[in-house]
Amino acid sequence: MLEKILAEKIHSSGPVNFSEFMNLALYKKELGYYSTNRIGEKGDFITSTHVHPLFGSLIGKQLIQIWEFMDKPNPFYIFEFGGAPGTLAKDLINYCSKNNPTFLKQMKYVIIDSSPVTEKKILHINSVKELKEIPKIGCVISNELIDSLPTRRFQKTTNGFKEIFIDFIEEKFQFKLLEITDKKILKTLLNNYENIPSESKIEFNENLPKLANDFYKILDQGFVITIDYGFNSPNIENNQIYYNSFRCYYNHNSDQNPLTDIGKKDMTYDIDFNLWNKNLTAVGFDYYKSVNQSNFLINLGFKNFLNQIRESNLSENQKNLNRKAMLDLIKPNGLGRFTVQAHSKNIEKKIHLDGFSINKHNYLSKY
Repeated sequence: MLEKILAEKIHSSGPVNFSEFMNLALYKKELGYYSTNRIGEKGDFITSTHVHPLFGSLIGKQLIQIWEFMDKPNPFYIFEFGGAPGTLAKDLINYCSKNNPTFLKQMKYVIIDSSPVTEKKILHINSVKELKEIPKIGCVISNELIDSLPTRRFQKTTNGFKEIFIDFIEEKFQFKLLEITDKKILKTLLNNYENIPSESKIEFNENLPKLANDFYKILDQGFVITIDYGFNSPNIENNQIYYNSFRCYYNHNSDQNPLTDIGKKDMTYDIDFNLWNKNLTAVGFDYYKSVNQSNFLINLGFKNFLNQIRESNLSENQKNLNRKAMLDLIKPNGLGRFTVQAHSKNIEKKIHLDGFSINKHNYLSKY
C-alpha cells in the first residue's frame, strides 16, 4: 500500500527528496514503520532503554547531580523529546523514587512526542506549542531522537554535490541525482563536507536548527543531553567528518537499500555531532563535553550496579541475563559507541558532571 501511495505521488508531482520518502516510510499513519511496535528483541532493532533499566537509572543519577549543582530548583523540569512510549521516564522515575525521593517530588517530567505514552506519572504533549509558561529550569533529553528524523541525502560527485531523490521508472523505485536548488543547503555542504571522497553520501537534516531553537526556547536555565548514533567526539574540535552512514534495519539485520520492503524497515544514520553542536551554540547554548555512552555509564557507577547484581539473591540464570543485558549497554562496537553530548544555558559557575569525565575506560570484559 505504501508503495502505491509513493508511486502515485511521484507520478503526480515528480521525484521526491529523501526526507519526503523517509517521512512516508516511517511515519505514515497506520502504514509507516513506526505505526507498529518494532522495537525490542522481537522487533528490528534494540535501543538502550529497551536493553536494561540500568540505562534510565544512570541517566537519573546524572540528572540528580545536575539538580544539586543548580541548587535544587523546585520545580525541576525534564523535557524528553521523542520519549514515547515512556520507557526511559519509567526507569528514571523508579530509580529516583528509591534513591532521592526529594528530587522526585520536585521533578516534573514532560514527554514531547506525537506517539502514545504509556507511563502515567508524566505529562505527555504532542509539540512544544502546547507548553504554557515557558521557559523553565531543568534539562532537555534527546535520546535516539535525531537519528530517526527524516533527512535529505546528498552525494559528492566529480561535478560537485547532488541531491538524492526517489523516482519511479519502469515500475521500479530508483535513486535519481538532481541539482541542489537550495543555496543555503549547498553552502552548508561545501563548508562542512567539501573534503569527503567523491561518490560519498551524506545526510543533512535541514530541520535541526529549528529543533535546537525549540530546545533553547523551552529552557530558561539548564542543560541539554543528546544521546545518539554518531561519532564519539571528545575530538569535536578536530572537525571529524562522517559519510556513508545510512542504514536500514529489518529483523535485526541491516542493509543500505531503503527501496525494498518500504514501511517494514527502520531507517537511521549517524549524527554529525559537530554540526549539531554548531546548531545548538548558534542559538545560544554553551558546549560542555562529549563522551561515548560506555564512558558515560561507567563514570556514573556502572560497575557498582554490576556488583549489586552479582551479590543479589537472584538465581544464577537471572544474574546472567541481567549481566549480559547490562554489558550490552557499553559494548564498544554496539550501544557503547553512541555519543553523549552536553550543552548548558545560563550556567555561570564552573561545571563538573560525573558522566562526562574524560577517562580512558575500556570495556569491562572481566565482568
